Amino acid sequence: MDTLAIIFSYKRPAVLEKCIESLFTQSKFTPKRVVIIDDGSGPDVLEVLQKAEQKFPSITLVKKEINKGFSDSAKLGLEITRKHNPDYAFWIESDYVFQPGGLDLVMDCFLNTDYGRAAVAIAGCNHPNYRWPHMHQSIFPDCMKMQVGEDNVNRAGLYRPFHVETSQNKFFVERVSNNCWTTYFNWKLLRQIEEQQPEFTDLLDQACSPIDNPNYPTSGQYRSQKTVDDGMLSHAVSLCWNRWAVKNNICRDKFSAWLNVSTPEVAIHHAEGGMHH
Repeated sequence: MDTLAIIFSYKRPAVLEKCIESLFTQSKFTPKRVVIIDDGSGPDVLEVLQKAEQKFPSITLVKKEINKGFSDSAKLGLEITRKHNPDYAFWIESDYVFQPGGLDLVMDCFLNTDYGRAAVAIAGCNHPNYRWPHMHQSIFPDCMKMQVGEDNVNRAGLYRPFHVETSQNKFFVERVSNNCWTTYFNWKLLRQIEEQQPEFTDLLDQACSPIDNPNYPTSGQYRSQKTVDDGMLSHAVSLCWNRWAVKNNICRDKFSAWLNVSTPEVAIHHAEGGMHH
């Protein structure tokens, strides 16, 4: 199984060191390759990165000499992922620290549950702003099925968490509409969707680097900035997944593009800066 993890790094050396260490101390699963993209951080971060590169042979460091913003890093991350073309791709912000066995849960969900096999992406983080509590007990809103499932609701909890048990783990999963930039992708499924919908390629380009993409809406608030909107990524994935699901007779009342492994947690988001300019 080919797996690739990309860590987006900018400053915050202490939590970055914890993020890297936690990625390599999982009980069963460790990514085959890890690429760290650093966006022109200072010498304290460089020291952390150089030590990590020496300690873990699977790490490759991509260091930018000056800060170009998260949009540039996201664009690089997408290029690297497409080049390696893994089965599973993990895009990780550097303020995520993995719980013991956190990635084991993600891969167990992908490989050993019907929900995971049908999903493009897993979140795996209980962020305090992740969902709207008043929607947490709701049924799947009809508005989410309009236009074959365009993602119209930002960070909405669309279903109650449901219990999943495999031969390896017991955990809770919930279907969600949106996610932040730390995302675990079923990249081989994403490629299948992209083969049916070539426009998906351009949508991913828009989501990762709107400032460089002529098709990004002129009204988009990130059109002229160096950052990106995490909702754009969710929207692109959700829209194309829903079209794929309709074409392939996938029941969208039961399955969805995005999942969140909510209990136990996959990782703790320290929220120390978020996306960087």
